[in-house]
Amino acid sequence: MKLLPTLDELKKQHGELIGVEEVEKQVSVSSETLKKYFQKGHYNDLAFKAGVDLKNEFGFANKIFFIKSELPEIIKITERVKESNIKRRVETTAEKISGIVLKSKEAALVLGISYERFLVQLKRGDWDEYIQEYSRKWDYSEWSIKYADLDKSKLEYLTLPDCAEMLNATETNLWQYKTKGLITQPDHLEGTRFWDFKLLEKQYKAAKELSEKKARTAADWVKNNASWNYLSKDHQLDIIDEYIKYRSKDSKIKWEEKTFYSKGFIKPEITGVNVRKKLSIFLFRAICGRCGIKTMDAESGIVKTLSEEQLKQFDPTVLDLRFYDLTVEDLRAYYNSLKKTTITTQTQIIHPFVMYLLMRLEEEHPTWMIEHEVAKKYIVKRNQLLKIVNELPEPSRNPSNEKDKVFLSRREIMQVYQRLDDMHIADQSYESFKRKVSWMLSCLLGIRPEEMASLRIEYFSLGDDGFIATNSKGYGFLQLPSHASKMALSNSHEFFGTLIVPKLVTLLNEFFDYLYNHQKSRGKGYLFRPNVKDPERHTVRLDWMRRFKWEFEFLSEKKRKGLELKTGRRSLRELIEKMPLEMELSMVRNRAGEIQMRHNISRKAEGVKGSYTKDITIQEYYRVIDRVLNFPWNLDLLGAWEREMGCYIDSAIKEKEENGILEFIEVSETSPINVEIVDESILKSVKERNRRIEDRIGIAKEGKEELERRLQFIRGKTARELKMTTEERLDLMSDIKAEIAALDAIVKEVRQRDL
Repeated sequence: MKLLPTLDELKKQHGELIGVEEVEKQVSVSSETLKKYFQKGHYNDLAFKAGVDLKNEFGFANKIFFIKSELPEIIKITERVKESNIKRRVETTAEKISGIVLKSKEAALVLGISYERFLVQLKRGDWDEYIQEYSRKWDYSEWSIKYADLDKSKLEYLTLPDCAEMLNATETNLWQYKTKGLITQPDHLEGTRFWDFKLLEKQYKAAKELSEKKARTAADWVKNNASWNYLSKDHQLDIIDEYIKYRSKDSKIKWEEKTFYSKGFIKPEITGVNVRKKLSIFLFRAICGRCGIKTMDAESGIVKTLSEEQLKQFDPTVLDLRFYDLTVEDLRAYYNSLKKTTITTQTQIIHPFVMYLLMRLEEEHPTWMIEHEVAKKYIVKRNQLLKIVNELPEPSRNPSNEKDKVFLSRREIMQVYQRLDDMHIADQSYESFKRKVSWMLSCLLGIRPEEMASLRIEYFSLGDDGFIATNSKGYGFLQLPSHASKMALSNSHEFFGTLIVPKLVTLLNEFFDYLYNHQKSRGKGYLFRPNVKDPERHTVRLDWMRRFKWEFEFLSEKKRKGLELKTGRRSLRELIEKMPLEMELSMVRNRAGEIQMRHNISRKAEGVKGSYTKDITIQEYYRVIDRVLNFPWNLDLLGAWEREMGCYIDSAIKEKEENGILEFIEVSETSPINVEIVDESILKSVKERNRRIEDRIGIAKEGKEELERRLQFIRGKTARELKMTTEERLDLMSDIKAEIAALDAIVKEVRQRDL
């Protein structure tokens, strides 16, 4: 067996080495093309591949390295191969096209029209100049068409999808224009699937121009009539902007030694704009109320823009936030024009802002330096703001309460997937494909909904063909960068990445293949897009579960009600925590779960202990994930797999398992011999079951002891010694206590089941 050198050994021999990305900057081909040229042996001894020419160390699996000093020669070779390939491709294409002819039915399929309509066009003589006549028959079925000359642009009538392709538009856009009456079918085509393309092309251009004009007009109106244009910079806007700047730094809102909001804006560039808009509307309406201006029509309930007379009456200086001049009457003036559901939503914006004002007020008036007269004013302002807080509905800082969170078993996860797969098989659409892929990404990789919008193809470890590269076990790897993760803090493990089980690799590669058929490049682009043809435009959010969750009638009503895309991530954590594992793997279960879910990757939450203890190995991580997540996607095989692994299984299977012994005894009553066999079988089954129960109880107890030792360690250290804040220390202790309680519950449940 050939002993491969390490990267450092190669550097000593050849000097500095550079990656494909560096070479790509110097040549006129993509990194994918460079990899293909390497595979075909064009670079000889000028480049090396990890796993083939050097050891496949962690951090650069399957990567290609070039000798930097040979870069001029590498550029020459690349350009020469590129020119040769272009010449050969042109010659081959010309040769292929000139010799191919299609029969009438085949030609109709290629053109994307019905065979009957194509025959009409043949009889009418539309294709006479392209016909090669074999034997002239009345039905024209033996006529053949030169493939080289076939082009959809030569057709008079096309289907809407074909029209969209010709116009470089989306079918959705055309349907929207059709609904609005901006594009129409000629009378003789009404009721058919076909459109007059030349007419549609003119209508589409006019509709697009009109739509763009309306969008510009709407944007200009919003810009000119935005609420903040009416506000005073000194009296309101500066305070709003200071608040947004403060929340964008992830700063806490604390008042009277209590933390009300521990985190700032997750995405400041988006949230900041929205908060500025909503607070401006609130203050604008409050000022209107103080100036006696009615902004809502009493009969229709519609909020009106200000008339010229009202504009003269409007005075932004009547409300001065510099002196905390905000009252409960201002809030009522705003809320009187809102629906109940909107009030709840706006509370999420207004409540933290008022708490911020209270915090600032407290900072400006430390109790130990307040004089008697100043104290009076402070108390008046404090009570004034507190009345607003008390008037507001209770803000839901975490809309999905713990009691409403849903967790699914493996079987339920796969039942949801199979229903989504059935939907995709039925319509073959990009949207249905996105739904089933995003569901499994949540369930097996723990990708959060907000992260899916930023997920790109190149974040996966790819082969030269643009598909996910795999190891000898069929596993792939995701290397999610920090900037694409939640709060830029939840990236994949630097060396291990995030493991992708073989079944998910297959699904993702099928999805990539679908995307590559609709885009020019390979190996790049967002996974989830509004338009499949535009790889650089990403979906803002995936909220399809809200519309489809009632389709999963096999789930209980309670589960369907609480079902969301993030349920997959929560269920992933449950699967990892509850999987029966042998002692060796049980000790590293939690860390493997953290790596898979990209939680606490840097181990900061473990404080001092995390800094001085060794992380788990890639082999340990792989073994845990392989045991927990590499299960069959076939429901019939899944039940047998769960029994073999000793997993917790859903209630339907438990009921079947419990009834199994009774059914077996009833069948066996006809024969004494069978009864003996059954008795022996039952005894063996009971012993095996007891052994599994004892193993699970033992593992749970050991896990509990380890957690208790860790809790004792944290209790004995201050937050400063643990290199974390007091809140983080308390949160960590709370999490550990919850884990201990969960283990106690598992032991209790197993013992009760045994009884």
